[in-house]
Amino acid sequence: LSVLPAGLFHVMEPFIQDPMLLARFNTATHAIVRINVMANFYIYSLTVQSFREFLRQRAALIKRVICGVRGGGGDSRISGVRGDKTTSTAGKNTTSTLHTREENNTHNSGG
Repeated sequence: LSVLPAGLFHVMEPFIQDPMLLARFNTATHAIVRINVMANFYIYSLTVQSFREFLRQRAALIKRVICGVRGGGGDSRISGVRGDKTTSTAGKNTTSTLHTREENNTHNSGG
């Protein structure tokens, strides 16, 4: 359904002679598609439990990356972070862990 306005535009394009009307129709077509994409986010957020859980997990991961990582500044903070995701066979108990370079080196060196 989200491509219906674009399809309609391509079907009607040869029949529209006025360039200004064609430009307005094209603008309206793109606006409808963008509104649909934005609305889908809110519809999924309100109706799909697994999507809400996915958003919670990603938000928590981003929060930990931004607020909880030790080390140097700038891009080195983010590039030194590795996120692992483990899902149970039922797909319900999902946990995410975050490791810094120091923690990985400690685990790998046995110290």
